[in-house]
Amino acid sequence: ILLDLYRDISIRQMEAKEKELLLKRAYTDELTQIHNRSFCSEYMSSLQTEHVKDYTIISLDINNLKQTNDALGHSAGDSLIQRAAQMLKESFDTKGIIGRMGGDEFIVIIPSADKEVIEPLIEQFKKVVLQEKCINEKDALSIAYGYAFSSELQNPNVEDIYKLADNRMYQCKRKMKNY
Repeated sequence: ILLDLYRDISIRQMEAKEKELLLKRAYTDELTQIHNRSFCSEYMSSLQTEHVKDYTIISLDINNLKQTNDALGHSAGDSLIQRAAQMLKESFDTKGIIGRMGGDEFIVIIPSADKEVIEPLIEQFKKVVLQEKCINEKDALSIAYGYAFSSELQNPNVEDIYKLADNRMYQCKRKMKNY
């Protein structure tokens, strides 16, 4: 009886670990080890269905990734993507959800719409990017970003907040190209 009990417990533990591994693979971006688009989309849907009122979405995009891929190869581009993910982790890891939406696009979702909370986080992120530029002068990473608070729109739909953040990111990207 004890042997059967031990075997049952062992099998259940193995099944639980296997399920955990499958979930991790399903919701983790392989290259960066942060959340993937599927996880982020489901999380945004949950904000809507649970009627969460206060959150901020930050949309981010690596500048000139295509040029890096064309000039130095995709492994160099992958390195930029990994470095960007690492900078996002350093800046926002304990504050919200960090994900890669695809290619060179990232998202951060923070469960607060308070400027007093968000703006220092944005400043911290800018410092992390600046430090990274100092360390890797020849291979500097440039990231455009834009953010939007759920409180900016009446009856906000999470997709509308994401679009607003994304539009602001593209405005930032255009400004960065002009300098």
